[in-house]
Amino acid sequence: MEELVINIELSSIFSEIDVRTYYQGEALKRKDADFVSIQTSSDDYDTLRTPIETAVNNINGKLIKRVRTFEWGMDENVLIIKLIPYNRIPPHADKVVLLLKKAIFDYIVNYTCYEWLLMVKPELTPVPERRNEVLMWDVVKFVSMISGMIRRRATDLAGI
Repeated sequence: MEELVINIELSSIFSEIDVRTYYQGEALKRKDADFVSIQTSSDDYDTLRTPIETAVNNINGKLIKRVRTFEWGMDENVLIIKLIPYNRIPPHADKVVLLLKKAIFDYIVNYTCYEWLLMVKPELTPVPERRNEVLMWDVVKFVSMISGMIRRRATDLAGI
């Protein structure tokens, strides 16, 4: 089985988080100057690594029955995800892998922003929290395009 590899630069994740929190903080500062605290910077990147790891573990948990193997690692500069789908890899897998990479990126960024807001301004978390499930569904949807579900035999549920 062929292994699919997705590399995501951590600098791109941090940059997107910085942009989102900057614009949200700027918009809210008009009402209250304390909202500047939600804006991330390079000083926060060590703190943001833990939610990134949690986001990837969440993805791993959702894909346990959808892929044969899911491995990931993170060094100082890059997040590397390796997965082997069930069955065969279709001819259009390269296109789907690009969509999957973007879906994983979006989920990680949103989840990390959500965790950041939980730390600094918990009252702002409902919007990213609602988006987490939708973005996770995109990840599952794209994985399903390259890896068929495991078919289980129908049972009578132990005679119930």
